[in-house]
Amino acid sequence: MAIKEALIRNGFYEAEKESNEYFYIKNSYDDNFGYISVYNKNFFTVLIKGTFKNFILKVKNSDTLDKNAYMKIAEAITSFEREIDEHLEIKVFFEDNKLYLLDFKALPKPKYLFDRRENTSFTPLTNVEYSLFHDGLIKGKTLYLNGFFNNIFPETLSPFSASLFKIFEEVLNPFFAENDIKTLSPSIKHIFNKPYINLDAINLAYFTLKSNEHFFLLNFAPHLYLKLKKVKFKDVDLDILREKSIEEFFKDTDENINKLTYENLLENLFFIAANMFAVFAVFFFKFTNHFLQIYNKVENLEVALKLIYLTRNNSLLKKELELYPFFDFNIPKIKVLPFKYDIEEIEVLIKNILPKSKYILGKNKIIKNIKEIHNLLEIRDKMIIKANEVFDKIKSIINEKIDELCSENKLRENLDIRFFDINSLNDLINDNYFANYIFNYTFKKWQYERFSLQITPTEIFEEDIPETQKIISNFFEKNRDKQEFKPLIFFEKERKGDLTHINSLEKDEKGGFCYSKGVSLPMLKNINDYDCVIVESAPLFSYLIEYATIFDKTVITGLKNIPLILKGKKLHLKNGILRVLNE
Repeated sequence: MAIKEALIRNGFYEAEKESNEYFYIKNSYDDNFGYISVYNKNFFTVLIKGTFKNFILKVKNSDTLDKNAYMKIAEAITSFEREIDEHLEIKVFFEDNKLYLLDFKALPKPKYLFDRRENTSFTPLTNVEYSLFHDGLIKGKTLYLNGFFNNIFPETLSPFSASLFKIFEEVLNPFFAENDIKTLSPSIKHIFNKPYINLDAINLAYFTLKSNEHFFLLNFAPHLYLKLKKVKFKDVDLDILREKSIEEFFKDTDENINKLTYENLLENLFFIAANMFAVFAVFFFKFTNHFLQIYNKVENLEVALKLIYLTRNNSLLKKELELYPFFDFNIPKIKVLPFKYDIEEIEVLIKNILPKSKYILGKNKIIKNIKEIHNLLEIRDKMIIKANEVFDKIKSIINEKIDELCSENKLRENLDIRFFDINSLNDLINDNYFANYIFNYTFKKWQYERFSLQITPTEIFEEDIPETQKIISNFFEKNRDKQEFKPLIFFEKERKGDLTHINSLEKDEKGGFCYSKGVSLPMLKNINDYDCVIVESAPLFSYLIEYATIFDKTVITGLKNIPLILKGKKLHLKNGILRVLNE
């Protein structure tokens, strides 16, 4: 009854008669609450929520309503949602410039998905939204890369997480400055709430360190790595670095975690993030050099990976933990159960894998580098545990502040914190929120939903951000009917099966191919029963590659956005080629 009364309060009228001209309104499109669906057997129209200029997106049009009716629908639905958070299908008719309510039913709320990108038949965002993240003051040819964060964040950050993420825009700078590495601004950027790293800044750092970006691309942008005409891995000149020890960076991180309060949240978070990035940078540069020392001896990526991971005893894969699958305010911790497997002796494995001449000449150096990488992987594990600890502390601080605001009647209870941003929360705390905060809250929610639907390029120039949808549409048009792909493959075996998109904490099927943009340690359980996993990037130090090496799991990477075209299709992997089967 409360729903019906709220509908009538917000623009619907109780019908006193039936009508054959009825149609339906759903306050979502394909379970996305950034839109309103209006339809009957003759038409289907999608409306954008929260704006009344160019808000009509016609999907199927043979006998649609007039614009005034759509305006009334949009006003009524958005007003209703500011009062009650429900998923509804509403049966109505429009007469005398009024919406008459015939019936309604509540629909199940959709489950949370890490990746909700869809190739839509309409442009998902407004013209204003496409221009929001383009900064005319930044050089137009600045190139950003999305794949760096695939195993850390969900595809689209919630409004609250995105507002915190903004403080990280120059998080690379302290480490680079300490080591006289010239950097570019911003070092990190979010585009439609999707995190990107400045690839030009990374290339500049490699130039300073007398190396190149080839190993970086292999790990974080394999689709670009595959385009290299000639691969030439080069060591990083670590003598150039004057960094503190990794232990000192961790010590500084711990000190800032202990000092974290709501009042110093943003400032201390920046220091924590800067220290954690410095740890990662030192880890990755050292991992690069030790891995390449092994690779240069064995001349095969898979052999190098087996030497490293089949001989490693102290892995998080063997431990029971509670971890966040990705870092965002709407994602809970989940239990990670240990995998069981045996460890090989280093010398025995080297002897079994390498030809006798290479074993005799290179054994001692290979063993030394394997042990160094094992030590570095301990640091990787510590970073993951520390990141979870930081996120626990942040969530605790924010939740405490939310409870305080609710007790003071400054904030409506049960509102989802992820749809605020930190500035709105500060305004509520300081009594500076002169507008109705619910308007801002619901608009942020609708916009986040639309951002989640939007596919963005894996890499994009600053000047091209407003043209995102055009770039994506051209990409899909070019690749829609493509039948064969030559990706980067680890531990290849002939595989055949359907492609399932893994984008939630729930398992879907067994066997065949699965796709996830990234796979964190807690997500390994989701891919366990599939024959082959397709990801957009698979760093050689990642838990996915560690798991794949140990359990001989086939991993395909280097296909940007292609799996979004292929999901639901039957695929065949053979001899380095991934084919679409027309069955």
